[in-house]
Amino acid sequence: MCTIRFEPGILVLKQLRPMSAVSPSRVAQTHDMDFFLRYFVELELPVTVVETALDALSAEWLAGVANKAYARSLRLMLEADPLVGDNLTGAVVVFGLKPAIRQGSTSIRTMAWALVRPQTASPLLEADLEVGSLGRGRSQPAVAGRCYLPGSITNRRIDRGTAHRIGEATIKEFVDVLARLVRTPVLAESPAAAVA
Repeated sequence: MCTIRFEPGILVLKQLRPMSAVSPSRVAQTHDMDFFLRYFVELELPVTVVETALDALSAEWLAGVANKAYARSLRLMLEADPLVGDNLTGAVVVFGLKPAIRQGSTSIRTMAWALVRPQTASPLLEADLEVGSLGRGRSQPAVAGRCYLPGSITNRRIDRGTAHRIGEATIKEFVDVLARLVRTPVLAESPAAAVA
């Protein structure tokens, strides 16, 4: 788990403990709903190859992947409740990632996304990027953590079920694109093709 602190133009993460130790989210519905989510992919690559590829990805690449996933989330939110856009005018997404730590057979990188508006800032995701082995030559990258979806103050067309599905779609987009980026050095493809 991490806390988010904002300094001028910078998202600062302070790691408390891995998110995988956090219990599921509250049950009560609020205008800003939050959920515990997990999504993974299986890669026919050894853990060492995946770890090396993740370490080689720049902060700009990872921020680009996070912004692509958030853009999809925003489109889905606006389809469900067009008034949500009023709350997000002028907002930008910032991304932060801590270096990997080992917890048994899993490496964990604590990460966070935050939505920064002209007057306020709020978290979008506090999660762990996990990589574990599935045997010789196979690995499982996963994102597990708490996703926060901003709601509309004037109209609550986005119910908890819809919000949860939007959160799942957001995390899926992030992990799927990240998996393509991890495969890129192995397949000698252009990184730009993986993010497109």
